[in-house]
Amino acid sequence: MMAAIETLKQIAALDRQGLTALDESMLDLLATLPALVPDILKTLDLASDAQASLENVLCHLGNRMTAADLRARDIVATELLQSLQVLSGQPGSRLH
Repeated sequence: MMAAIETLKQIAALDRQGLTALDESMLDLLATLPALVPDILKTLDLASDAQASLENVLCHLGNRMTAADLRARDIVATELLQSLQVLSGQPGSRLH
């Protein structure tokens, strides 16, 4: 999965520099994406499962956590849910 993350980071960096899919260095990176798609999709599925599990833990065991722990886990669960919603194209969702 690190290869996929590094590739996406490199694409984002080139995009910030103003390169497009017509530029050779960007095109080379974009050409590697199809091979990375299965790993990316698997990771997104696992992240969705992890988010649901965390929500379940918060609902059932949140009353046993310290306020700080509950707040921290709630922030993680909320931000992960929002990120997954953005990637799934749900209306009104966007990353900050």
